Amino acid sequence: MLAAAFVNLKNKTMKENELIKMRNKIETHERLLTMILTDQRKTQTLSAGMLEILQRMSGYDKAIKKLKDDIKKDREQDTKESNELIK
Repeated sequence: MLAAAFVNLKNKTMKENELIKMRNKIETHERLLTMILTDQRKTQTLSAGMLEILQRMSGYDKAIKKLKDDIKKDREQDTKESNELIK
């Protein structure tokens, strides 16, 4: 009878320890997630600010047009190369 009580006590202690470990892991994950979300918000704010600065710079519209033209040329070249591979 005493041995059975000891086993039950040991199992209870093990379960409590496992729950404590799980709780600690969850708390750690919560802190990390909070840090990640905070960093993400800061990065988003920084990106929006940088975009606003770039848009106010002279030559922005010309640079955007050139970038779009370059992308269009690259896509056309990729399509041409893909078609040549198919033949």
